[in-house]
Amino acid sequence: TLYNLLVKKGTRLLKKNMGKRREKAETIRKYIVDNIPDHPSDIVKLASEHFGLSRQAILNNLAKLKQEGIVETFGIKKGMKYKLKAVKKKIMLDNIANLDESEVWEKEILSFLPELDENIKFICNYGFTEMLNNVIDHSKAESVLIAVEYDAKEIRITVHDFGIGIFNKIYKTLGLANMEDAIFELKKGKLTTDPERHTGEGIFFTSRMFEYFNILSSGLYFDAHEDDDWLMGPVDKSDAGTYVKMRIRRDSPKDADVIFSKYANPQEDDYGFVKTKIAVKLLERGGSSLVSRSQAKRLVTRLESFKEIVLDFKGIKRIGQAFADEVFRVFKNKHPAIKVHVVNQNKAVERVIRHVLSSSENQQDLFKQ
Repeated sequence: TLYNLLVKKGTRLLKKNMGKRREKAETIRKYIVDNIPDHPSDIVKLASEHFGLSRQAILNNLAKLKQEGIVETFGIKKGMKYKLKAVKKKIMLDNIANLDESEVWEKEILSFLPELDENIKFICNYGFTEMLNNVIDHSKAESVLIAVEYDAKEIRITVHDFGIGIFNKIYKTLGLANMEDAIFELKKGKLTTDPERHTGEGIFFTSRMFEYFNILSSGLYFDAHEDDDWLMGPVDKSDAGTYVKMRIRRDSPKDADVIFSKYANPQEDDYGFVKTKIAVKLLERGGSSLVSRSQAKRLVTRLESFKEIVLDFKGIKRIGQAFADEVFRVFKNKHPAIKVHVVNQNKAVERVIRHVLSSSENQQDLFKQ
């Protein structure tokens, strides 16, 4: 009958509208979760302006998130602040020599973490086991402190050993001029102080999988971010050993296979670790410009182990002719099979590089993006 048809149509419209309201509520709550860490005291104002909704509408969504145990509050009335509720676990492990990193992952970490998408679970698994294995094989520590925490937005994992310190170990083993050079070598990849048992790939790939990766050791810090900006420098104080912190969003699109492939060469059926990208800015320290052959030699040290090298000149205002000649003529002549590319260079840097090259063919390959 006409009545029944109208009832069915009304029911369909009601369900459709309910679905839209539910979808909008989920969008609002995701926005709140994503922005609370940076806006604990003004999240209501921020979300209200973003969605064009009343303060009360945002407060209702915050109340729902609090009820579900996702958000918690501190302070009172006008001083009220919000934060994501974190679940935390700390483990101190002794007798490091007898540890099995995969066993620790399965028993202590995986069982503690919430349900995760496969890409995030793999990245956490890879990063944690690689960092713990470094402690077991290299740190000479007697104990290690592991901390894991998660909230609705991200996973955070820290591994803190009380050994000799990663930068100190590299500095002494390779006989480098200073510990800052140890960080620079670490950034290149394929660095290990025990080549019989390690490939030197763990930190290189872990630092690119996580959205935030930090190493603190021997009074120095080393930060890697997902936009491929790398920072290093001194800190006022650091505990003994090495402190590694890794962080990734639970909804991150990061995929380990994509990252592995980025540094392989599948076109030539070479799926190993054959490419590297270096932030040349890390070589520029203490206000010194890149002008000397000795600086250039530090840049190209161990790069003969790669088939393709990308030199990122972001943040470099100028370079000297001797520096450019050592990298782009001398090194290339010694290793003609290695492909070298330059990115993010300004006109002044490119002009010096072109000046030291005699072959236009070399120039064409060099600046190919």
